[in-house]
Amino acid sequence: MGRNINDVVAALPKARREKVEAKAKQLSKEMIAYADSISAIRKAAEKTQLEISRKLKIGQGSVAQLEGRKDYLLSTLHKYVSASGYKLQIYAEAKNGARIELSDIGNPDAKSGLSSRAPSAGKPTRESKRKITVSARSN
Repeated sequence: MGRNINDVVAALPKARREKVEAKAKQLSKEMIAYADSISAIRKAAEKTQLEISRKLKIGQGSVAQLEGRKDYLLSTLHKYVSASGYKLQIYAEAKNGARIELSDIGNPDAKSGLSSRAPSAGKPTRESKRKITVSARSN
């Protein structure tokens, strides 16, 4: 019978195993940073669709369909990210560096609110180029 990757890593000397685990964490962070699908979040959390479906109280097939979407309700995205063990953070950032955190947006259990996180940049002007950044981080 073949060996799986966990058996191979477990058999490595401690120093080598720690190096492999550190590299895996780094790659996991990069995978999330450049994710083109929310399934990357689940994979980085080392969870299966079945585990996510149980937390969300939906079927595994529904999780598969959800992961195939490109457009989400913020509340759905929040629930999926939370079920994966991460926290959803959404920021509005102006060209001049002013950043507004849209705290708990999409969280159906939270109170509404905005948190300004501007690096002494002042108010963004109408001409400022704005972008929305969505990130997930491990709890």
